[in-house]
Amino acid sequence: NKLKVFMSDNQDVYKTKVLKFFCMLKKERQFDYIFAA
Repeated sequence: NKLKVFMSDNQDVYKTKVLKFFCMLKKERQFDYIFAA
């Protein structure tokens, strides 16, 4: 049971990390467009 909870917690952490990573990519892309303009 504890293992299941640990795994689900890990999955949530992984998802938030991926979301943050994509947000960072979006921001960097916007910066690229700004500098290129």
